[in-house]
Amino acid sequence: MDRKHGPWAPWFFLGLFVVASFLMIWRLEAMSESGVEGTVLGTLVMPYCSGMGNLIFAFVLGAKGGPARKC
Repeated sequence: MDRKHGPWAPWFFLGLFVVASFLMIWRLEAMSESGVEGTVLGTLVMPYCSGMGNLIFAFVLGAKGGPARKC
């Protein structure tokens, strides 16, 4: 584990993810009730749900033999 951030860092980021997820769902429900169509909501949310960017990044690093992270 990375000693720079301490042992509490994974729990902090997990909590931050859960709070952000609930906040996004709450606001999307409010937008949905005000008459925004489902396709618009899908267009707003899909880039955050898609992992394609991460997969492309991992492929490029793997193909070039680059490091996964800099130390």
